[in-house]
Order: sequence, then structure tokens, then C-alpha cells
Amino acid sequence: TANGAFPVKAVQQMASIAAEAEVAVDYYDQFKFLRHCHSYHTLPHDQAVAAATVKSVIDLQEDKDGNGVVDAHEGSMVVVITSSGKAADKLSMYRPPCPIVVVTDSAQVARHAASRFGQRPFLVDSLAGSAEALARRAVNWAREGGMVYPGMRVVVCHGTKKACADDNPASSVTAEIEGVAPASMAESSPGFATLRKRRASTTYKDFYARNFVSCQRHNTLDLGLISKPDLALPRASKIVCTMGPKCWDEATVLKLLDNGMGVARLNFSHGSHDGHKAVLDTLRAAFAKKAAEMKAELGLRSTPTWAVLLDTKGP
Repeated sequence: TANGAFPVKAVQQMASIAAEAEVAVDYYDQFKFLRHCHSYHTLPHDQAVAAATVKSVIDLQEDKDGNGVVDAHEGSMVVVITSSGKAADKLSMYRPPCPIVVVTDSAQVARHAASRFGQRPFLVDSLAGSAEALARRAVNWAREGGMVYPGMRVVVCHGTKKACADDNPASSVTAEIEGVAPASMAESSPGFATLRKRRASTTYKDFYARNFVSCQRHNTLDLGLISKPDLALPRASKIVCTMGPKCWDEATVLKLLDNGMGVARLNFSHGSHDGHKAVLDTLRAAFAKKAAEMKAELGLRSTPTWAVLLDTKGP
């Protein structure tokens, strides 16, 4: 939430804590937990492909330098081609330890992706053509955004008869990204949270619900994290900001975006339609201004997107 007297600071802390917590996730155990939760019935084809894709991503990550941690250049990335967003949401459900590049021809799906776990929307004019060509464009786009490193492997979720994966999906693995990999994590900014491969865990099993909970080592919350949060860490979790009237001016919206807001949530159960429209116009203007600023500073060719969640009441 961004309510209260210090909305920007609240968002900053949420973004920092989420990024720190993701580093401590054991993705092997997490995948087993999520897969076990859906084992009461036979999985439909699209969900089975999504689960297999995420499992492939986890298995393809390799600790090449033997330091017990999969660094950014030792990892992998998912590219999914979708017009409805359905295939991308199936992948997010299994929480892969890497970015999910969502290739879509729908602006609405691109905005939707900005609110989903790990998804990074890549808006294109059309999904016509081969999945290989679209995946190549997605990798080049991800390279611009700092998500791709030499040595990484890419798993592509696509259709069997056409590029779109919404119907009859399948997945395939590309070759390693070419180039010279950095010698250590310290020599490169991470593309996503590190995965610690070997860690002892204690498992509690509930024999009634058939679910289990893995208790993993917790990250440390100290004064340094609170007073000087590290916003440079990658983060798959999206920060939803419930914005009260104090946050409705353009300057505050821009500060919230700078500090990690991914989804602007507005409660429009009261007030007039004209007042609501004015707030949305301010949000859109702030989004456009920040997107133009990011494109100029970072050299991005595509336009960054953010999501808006509305609580409404009445006709």
C-alpha cells in the first residue's frame, strides 16, 4: 500500500524487501511445492507445458564456476508468444527464477503483463511469422534491457502450428547466448535473482491437505536495508500501490515509479466520474513522461508499461 504520510518511502521499502527475499528462494523446492499443489487431477495440456517449461528453466541453470550460486550469466530466460496473455500467466503460476519475456501484439496484454509475476512485456505489431524469428527479436529486446548475458540459454514457449502459444503450446530450448561471459557476479549487474543450488531444508508435511511447506534460510532484515534499500537488485514480484488522494499529483506518481511501483491501484467507490477521469489522465501523463525519460536515458526502443487496477462502484 502507498497510503499514509510517507507513500514513496513505503513503496521503496516494499520493493527492496521483495528483491532481497527473492534471492533466498530455493527454486527446486518451490517448483515441487507448486507442482504438488496441482496434482489432485490430470493437468490440462497447456498447464502441463507451462510446468515443463519452468522445470526446464530451472534444470538448465548451471553453476559453472562452482561457487554454489547460479549467477546471471549462468542462468536462463523464458520467451512466450501470446495474444491473450493466457500462456504467460500459466508460466507465472510456477514462479520461474528468471524473466518471462511476453511477446504480444495486444497493448492490453502488455499492460496486464506489467502486473504479473516475472513478466516483461514486449509489444510487437504482429505475431505473424515463425516463432524463431519472434524469439530472436525478443532476445535482442531483452539484451537492450539488461536481461540477457552471454552463456545464458533461452526456453521459448510457442504454438505447434503457429507462433502463438495460447492454443496447442509447446516449448523448445535455444543455443547459448553468444559472447564472453563475465568472470564473476561482481563484474556484472545481475539480470535476475541468484539461485542457491545446495541448501539444507526442513520439510513439514500436512497429510490431510497433501501440501508441504519448505522452511528455508531467511534473509537478514537490518538497519542498513531499512535506511538504505538496494533498489538495483532485480525483482520478479510486482509492487501494487493503493494510492490515496495524497498520491494523485504527477510529481508523486513519478517518485513512486522511480522507487518501484508496478501497479497503481485506485479506489473509485466515491467521487464523480469527472474527478476519476482527471486522476487517470494524471496517471497516464506521468506514465508517458517516465517512459520517454527511460527511453532517452537507457536507449530503449520499446515503451515501458505499467498497470492500473481500479476498484469501482455504481453504474
